[in-house]
This record gives sequence, structure tokens and C-alpha cells, in this order.
Amino acid sequence: MKLIFNVRVHHALGRTFSTNVEIGKQNISLYTSHGSARSLHLEALRDHDRIVAEMVQELRQIDGVDHIFVEPYEVAIYLKEKDSFGRRTLWNEKIDQIVKKAFQARYDELHPRKRLVIETYPNDRLRGFATNFEISNTRYETFQRPLRISSLEYLRKVGIDGGGEFVRIVMQIPGVTQVSIQPYEARVEIANAFSWTELDDNHMSIVDNVVEAFKKVFGNNIAISNK
Repeated sequence: MKLIFNVRVHHALGRTFSTNVEIGKQNISLYTSHGSARSLHLEALRDHDRIVAEMVQELRQIDGVDHIFVEPYEVAIYLKEKDSFGRRTLWNEKIDQIVKKAFQARYDELHPRKRLVIETYPNDRLRGFATNFEISNTRYETFQRPLRISSLEYLRKVGIDGGGEFVRIVMQIPGVTQVSIQPYEARVEIANAFSWTELDDNHMSIVDNVVEAFKKVFGNNIAISNK
């Protein structure tokens, strides 16, 4: 099955985008310009998931966007008649790109080609994350909290846009003390006072946040399993 991305133009200030993958998790949701990009992101995260939340946040940051409707297979966008400077609002083609990116992310999520296996160890402070795709350019590197300026050279070695960026993101997760990485595996260690399953303010566990780091750096089309 190929991704379908259809655009229906209602008028100069409104378009509906439809697809063949389920984008929304509810019958219909409305996000208006009265909320901030951050508050709408959290609202959409509760209503749907990260993919929809990021789409809503990016759309809200475009001047003139007024109403965002999210349905299971459609997203409709309507603009204000005038932007924040009082000028007549014109359609921004970046809107189409943002919605299409969200549809593609959902398609990749439903048709994964990459695999990530989460492994537990006798030492409960450690978790392993094994992959079938390459995440590092070097044989083995270990990074400890806090990351120092001297660590930048090693981040470049493991791949500044791949493994290096992954390490940087994971080391920002509260509780993580050490990250070890090699081509097809990462190992993450947490402090004694932290738990792998305890939820943060965004209702995410440390494991969830590590998985999100994989998706952010290496793409959404990753199938997750436990060993």
C-alpha cells in the first residue's frame, strides 16, 4: 500500500488533506488560534499522539492559521482573513508540507522496516537497545553525564547527525548517567534513585524517551519489541 495524500481546496483560506492511513485517534478534534503552540501541543498529545501533536504545534507557529481540525483520515486547515500585521492572509504552502510530513510519519510507523529490541539485564540500572540498522560509525564509545566539551570530538566520531545526536538527546533525559554506543546497539544507564517505568510530566518513562530519541534521529518507521 502506498501513501495517499489528497488536497481539497475549499477557498483561498481553507483546505482539507485526506489520506489512507489513520492520522487522528478521535472522531474529530479542533485546535484554535486562541491557544499557544505549546499548550496546543500538549492538548493534541493527550487527544492523539506525538505525530499529531508535533503537526499541530508546527501549524500553530504559522502566522494566520486559525482552526485545525483533525479526524481519523483527514486534517482541515482554515486561515484568518488577516494576519497578525493586519494584512490579507495568503495561503502558506508550508502548511501542506507539514501535514504531508505527519501523514508520512504515520505511514512509516504503520509500515516499519527497522527493528529496535529493548533488552533488560541483571543490573536493573542498565537497558540495552539493539537495532538492525547502523547507529554509530565507531566500534564502541561511552559517554558519561555531564557531557563535556572534550566529548564533542567523540560525538563527531560516532556520527554527528546519527549516533552523536542520539547520545546528545538521551543524555538530556533526567536520570540518565551514561550512554554506550556501537554500530548496532546502545546501552543506557540510570541513577539509583530513578526508575525505568516512572512517568514524567509528559507521561513518558525513561524507556519511552529513549525510544523517542531513536525515532527523532533515525525515523518513525521502527518496530519496537522487548527481549
